[in-house]
Amino acid sequence: MKKWVSAALGLAIIAALVYLAFFWQRKPDLAKKPGSTVPTVPQLPQMVEVPKLKSLKISNALGHIKFAKDENGKWEIMEPEKDLPENIFFNTFLDELNKLGPARQIPPEEQEPLAQYGLDKPLQTLKLEYDGGRQKVLKIGKDNPTGDYLYAFFEGEPDVLLVSSKMRMFLENNWNYFRFRRLVGISREQIQELRVVVLDPQLRKQLEVPEMRRLMLQTTSRGRAWIYLEPYQGQAENMAVGNLVGWMEKGSLAEDIRDTKKEDLPDWQLKPPRAYLEMVYPDRSEKVLVGKELEGKIYLYQDKRPAVLGYDKNIILELLGRDFRTRKLVRKPETLVLVKVEVDFPGSPNTPYNIARLDDEHWAVDGNPEKKFPKARLAWLTNNFTDKELEGYIDERPIPAKFGLQKPRVDLKFYTSAGLEHEIQIGGWDRQMKKCYVYSPEKDMLVWYEEDVAEWIPPSADKFLLNIKEPKKP
Repeated sequence: MKKWVSAALGLAIIAALVYLAFFWQRKPDLAKKPGSTVPTVPQLPQMVEVPKLKSLKISNALGHIKFAKDENGKWEIMEPEKDLPENIFFNTFLDELNKLGPARQIPPEEQEPLAQYGLDKPLQTLKLEYDGGRQKVLKIGKDNPTGDYLYAFFEGEPDVLLVSSKMRMFLENNWNYFRFRRLVGISREQIQELRVVVLDPQLRKQLEVPEMRRLMLQTTSRGRAWIYLEPYQGQAENMAVGNLVGWMEKGSLAEDIRDTKKEDLPDWQLKPPRAYLEMVYPDRSEKVLVGKELEGKIYLYQDKRPAVLGYDKNIILELLGRDFRTRKLVRKPETLVLVKVEVDFPGSPNTPYNIARLDDEHWAVDGNPEKKFPKARLAWLTNNFTDKELEGYIDERPIPAKFGLQKPRVDLKFYTSAGLEHEIQIGGWDRQMKKCYVYSPEKDMLVWYEEDVAEWIPPSADKFLLNIKEPKKP
């Protein structure tokens, strides 16, 4: 009996110790709703009521910036100069400010001297003004030891607060961080014409581009398409043009912005500009001037605003050097209407041959029904030019002998019922440079691929007939 009593007493003591260790004066678990086992995010008390704000002012070692609502309730920058805020940053800042709440409050009796928190000389100050004239000043000090929170306090209130460290990224920047720094007045949907003009001869040589590239958007039987007007003719690459205009419309967030006056434009190499892009619309045109390169950035200017915008130089050079010509010599739909292909080998002893369409499912060597093969094998002659993207264009004229096109290794002629549709000549293969030179006479287009496309061309008509089962004779 005594053993049972001793055991029971021992269990009671252990239970008491567990209770004292884990449950005595424990606060309710804020991560769970009463009566629920489902965790919820604890709600911190709201420190800043953003919807009720009339203005706010950030002060730090770099200066200050003041935002205020206009008569329509839209935010604008009032100091140090009037400007529009960059929405992507300012709206995110407001969202974080609205969610801001103290993770912990340190009452006066538990506080160290303010200098320990960096609050005797705050690193940043946020002055809040509400509708009705009420004001609050939030002072931000150092990070806590873990770096997860910042020490802060409201002027005139006793408690030191621990708030989210996310606020630091918004409060430590100068006013340029919050300023609107994109190009304006550009619409991808409404544009009718694009001109890319490189006036600086050295820049033209560096980019290997003509002085002007002019393109127009036209409506064709296949939909809207960009057409080259000068210096080339023919269809352009829709995606390449659309991406450029789309970047200027929505993606042109500058890394730097600097105020400038019109009399200072020559100092920025903007009068005259080194280059410019002009977008023509039904009712107006918009010009973006390209100026000097400074500290790894190239600066752009529009006359709508007395400021220059700085972008990574590689982005701007890629845009100016972009070749809008099509990246494929033949469009796949064009192969569907072919009726004959002639294959010649001027630069080799291989025997020329031709293949012709028999019906919807078969082609045949010399059009001979006894030498028919599945139409899928036509791709051996076309896929190099419908599926592979060419790497670049060569504008040298007359065409130098080094490209091996005086006697091409392969000469392909593609016919429709209307006659010759495409001629493609495959010239030399530079193994060291990994360049295969290809020429289209009717388009006067000399291009290169980074693999030898001639290797894929069957050297004789017999290749089309491999593994073709002979029909059984009755």
